[in-house]
Order: sequence, then structure tokens, then C-alpha cells
Amino acid sequence: MATTIQTSPNYFRNYDGSTGPDHAGPCVVCGKGVTPRQARYLMVDLATYDAVTPEEAKTRPESGGHPIGADCLRRHPELKPYIV
Repeated sequence: MATTIQTSPNYFRNYDGSTGPDHAGPCVVCGKGVTPRQARYLMVDLATYDAVTPEEAKTRPESGGHPIGADCLRRHPELKPYIV
């Protein structure tokens, strides 16, 4: 069962597009850069921007893992079942 991801109202202000060996990318919730050490990967259906379980993601070709920072995961415990 998918759940809609609520992005931060400051997502685009926080977004820094962090990539490269020092970053896993921007957090899917807040937009801040996430280091590989901090990153957890949230399975997201890109067509609907809903979180999906890893089992559901196998049947959805448009889904994939996107980084979520540890702070955002603590603030949104409802997303834990969607983490890989």
C-alpha cells in the first residue's frame, strides 16, 4: 500500500543537487544534501510520487530508490516500511 510523500515547503530553497562521491544526492523529503553514510533509500513510484514497499517496487518499472536523510526519517516514521 503506497503512501504519499509530503515534501518540505522549503524543498527548493534547500535543494542543492548534491551528487558525487561525497553525496548520495538530495533528500527526497527536504532537498538537503545527504552523505552516503547518512543515506537510507526510500522506494518511490515516480509516476505518482508515492512511497512503495520494496516488494511493490519490483512490479513498478517507474520506481526506484531515492535518498532520505536520517533526520527526515526520524521526523516521518511512517516512511520506515518503504526503506531499503
